[in-house]
Amino acid sequence: MRVSSGISRFLSPELAVLARFAAPIYRHRLHSGYRYTDTVRQTLCETGCFWVIDRIFALQQPLSAVLSGRSQLWTLENMADGYLTITCLDHKTGDVLYCDHGYPEQRLPHDFAFILQKDTLRVAEG
Repeated sequence: MRVSSGISRFLSPELAVLARFAAPIYRHRLHSGYRYTDTVRQTLCETGCFWVIDRIFALQQPLSAVLSGRSQLWTLENMADGYLTITCLDHKTGDVLYCDHGYPEQRLPHDFAFILQKDTLRVAEG
């Protein structure tokens, strides 16, 4: 995983981990109560899927079932039928909070996972 500004190649593994946590956090332009890390921005901009951030934050509505999960695990998976599936699980219980199978025009180079916790979206580790 790359650290902001591509400095990770110059850092020891321990410092690279610290640099990742010190990376900038961006406030969303439409959903100002939510933020995302530099790593999320970099990952989605490189794949042309920046719309995923908009989709995740738009689903954080007051009466939405998605909000029942304080820690949400969002996965984006390429399916065999050529479509992309976006799934939200409660990160603690594993309950499915949201699932959308669609977006045929969006193919990802590989599957991605993000965690939304305390109003900040981060790339899931491992």
